[in-house]
Amino acid sequence: MAVKVGILVPLRVEDVMVHDVITIAPGAKAAQAVELMTKHEIGCLIAVDGETPVGIVTERDMLNRVLRARAHPADIDVGEIMSSPLVVGRPKMGVEEAVELMFKHKIKKLPVVEHGRLRGLVTMTDLACSLNTIKMMNKLAGRRTPKRMLKVVDYYNRILGYE
Repeated sequence: MAVKVGILVPLRVEDVMVHDVITIAPGAKAAQAVELMTKHEIGCLIAVDGETPVGIVTERDMLNRVLRARAHPADIDVGEIMSSPLVVGRPKMGVEEAVELMFKHKIKKLPVVEHGRLRGLVTMTDLACSLNTIKMMNKLAGRRTPKRMLKVVDYYNRILGYE
């Protein structure tokens, strides 16, 4: 919870999201996506058509849809490997709602869109900054939760002494 003038107010996605999101065109090659992710030290890119977000390409997409498929990154378009349609959040949504949405769709990265335009990106790690969010993640984490999401929850449980 954020504190403003002595009053507790719910933390919103816009309070924790990254505003400067690196994007790529769906027609760009996977090799260019790798170069951008490496250069900016990030784990995903949002694919945009003009200013409209149309997909997300992650490190996991690169592993599963390029390397495992034995495709050459210079020969495959981002549009062929990106996840689409996008699951998106809104800047004014509460972090708890964002966490629920991410667990429901089993994703760790949530593009933030307003009026059809990309406004930011929030990750499970960004949302884990709130103690209440960690408690909520513990409630939502179950047998059907992917290991990659449980790793984030377990990490914060460890460092916060919730084990």
